[in-house]
Amino acid sequence: WLFTRMNPGKNILQEPQTSKVQLDDEEEIIQNADIPALIKNAIENGQYRMAVQYYYLQALKELDLKKIIDFEAQKTNNDYISEIQNTSLNNIFRKVTRVYNFIWYGDFQVSKEDFLLAEKGFSELNSTIKNTKNE
Repeated sequence: WLFTRMNPGKNILQEPQTSKVQLDDEEEIIQNADIPALIKNAIENGQYRMAVQYYYLQALKELDLKKIIDFEAQKTNNDYISEIQNTSLNNIFRKVTRVYNFIWYGDFQVSKEDFLLAEKGFSELNSTIKNTKNE
């Protein structure tokens, strides 16, 4: 009874299951999405909190592409801060991360005025990233 219940032949003869890599949402967005289009769409729909998240993911993507950080889904924002060696870029990224953490992890509505202030920080960060040489 035990032998037929366990049916070991079934496990031996079946095709091995291929493991599927599950990307979390942020990693999926960074690797595959058109982030500027997501930002634009979020702003047009008044989803300012989402727009802030997309701006932050865009910054992580650009930092990773320039080899300033090594993006990995399991890393924390503080891990990325510690990876940035350029002092001015680190300071700007630290400020933007503080704003992002407050907006994204704080559970409140983001007004258009709040978003516009955050957007200024992201604009400064993006221009600093573009002007930073690859490491």
